[in-house]
Amino acid sequence: MFNLRLRQTEGFVKAILKLMKVELEVPDYTTVSRRIRELAVEFIFQKPKGAINMIIDSTGIKVVGEQEWIKHKHEGRFRKIWRKLHISVTDDGNIIAGEVTTLRESDIGVAPK
Repeated sequence: MFNLRLRQTEGFVKAILKLMKVELEVPDYTTVSRRIRELAVEFIFQKPKGAINMIIDSTGIKVVGEQEWIKHKHEGRFRKIWRKLHISVTDDGNIIAGEVTTLRESDIGVAPK
């Protein structure tokens, strides 16, 4: 989902669990790399029958990159880069669509047909 390497994922999960104040063991890189070869992920998706109620919402995502580091280092002024994450959810909580766009796109413009 986040396109992280295994070592980065290990640190990310540890940080999330620490923020949540949950004491769980996170498998180390070696364990994960051995198990990932055999991991088969199956997404179960049932096509809705008939009309569905769909909720569409979006949120802003700040893109952090080289310019943010330069700003931090030299205290210069740079424009922030933002994107929009559009998510379509059915009334029973299933995510049926998601898309990242520029700020100019509207929710209805990226809604699934």
